[in-house]
Amino acid sequence: MIPMDEQHIRIIALHAVGEYLMKHISGVMGIVEDKHTRNKETVLNEEALVMVEAQVKAIAQELAQQSREIQL
Repeated sequence: MIPMDEQHIRIIALHAVGEYLMKHISGVMGIVEDKHTRNKETVLNEEALVMVEAQVKAIAQELAQQSREIQL
């Protein structure tokens, strides 16, 4: 068995994180809302939540894309 180098391990991790986020966006958004509630921060309005969700999706897609590009 050939040991994996650090870059290969990072590629696998990036891909896993991106895929996980894409599959669990609603859970991630729940974490965002809970964090704001626990910290007694301003409750996010619908527009802010939509913007946060869009950023989470963009980050997840970017991570998944980076891992695909590095694998090529």
